[in-house]
This record gives sequence, structure tokens and C-alpha cells, in this order.
Amino acid sequence: MTELEKILDDALNKWGQETVQAIIRQIDSYPIRWKGTLRRSISYDIVNQQVEFLMADYGQFIDEGIGIYGPRKQRIPTTKKGALAYYLKEWSSSKGLNSWAVATNIIKRGGVKPRPFFNTVIQQRVQGLDKFLNDAYDDYLQTVVNKASK
Repeated sequence: MTELEKILDDALNKWGQETVQAIIRQIDSYPIRWKGTLRRSISYDIVNQQVEFLMADYGQFIDEGIGIYGPRKQRIPTTKKGALAYYLKEWSSSKGLNSWAVATNIIKRGGVKPRPFFNTVIQQRVQGLDKFLNDAYDDYLQTVVNKASK
């Protein structure tokens, strides 16, 4: 790995860590009792110099909502109880609940209201990524200039 690649990799790592912290702060801003499973599942990975963010499967339902409460107020089908129960299994078992019963209740209620914490935070932070990388590149150039002048 060249010195420039290392500097860019370090910048991406720092940006990824700060974005994970921003997502966790957004989760904490909701007046809900969390056991922390979703919070602990938020992470990132760098693949081919791209940052990928990860979370527990059921986090998508909290982030985007289910049913009539989709991301753009569109109807998300809630008729597939088995699929919904599968994704809710980890969360419901952590609360001592039956995932099928939770899925049935969600379908009867018409959905779950979205609580955006993941995609919106990432989209907001992506706007500052170019400055982050430019600063890292400027630091690299400054280091090269300093080495050359010695």
C-alpha cells in the first residue's frame, strides 16, 4: 500500500467512525427504550476504497417504516407475515416476544412509523466526504513538500 493510499484509507476510516457515531446519536435522540442491540450492530467496513455501513436486519424497518409509512409515504406490502417475522426474530426474542405475534400485530395496525436514523444520516454526511478526502490529500501533499525541502 502506497503512502497516499494509506492516508486515504485512514481518512475513510475516520469518516466511517464519525458517521457510525452520528448514527448512534440519532438513534439515541428518539424517546424509545432501546436494549442496545440495534445500536451495537451499527458498523462500517471499507471495501475497494468505499465505505459500507451495516446494521441488524430489523433496523431497516425502524429506519424506513413498514406499511403505509414507507420512506416516501408509499404502501409497503405487509401481507408477507413470514418474511416480516423472520426479520423481526432477533429483536422480538430480545424482548421476550413471539416474532409471529409481533408481525401479525404490525400488519393489523397498518404498519410502523419510520424513525429515520440510518440512511438520512449517511446521506447528510456524504456531502462532507469530499472535504474530508481533500483535507487528507492536502495533508499528504504538505508532507511530501516538507520531505522534499529538507
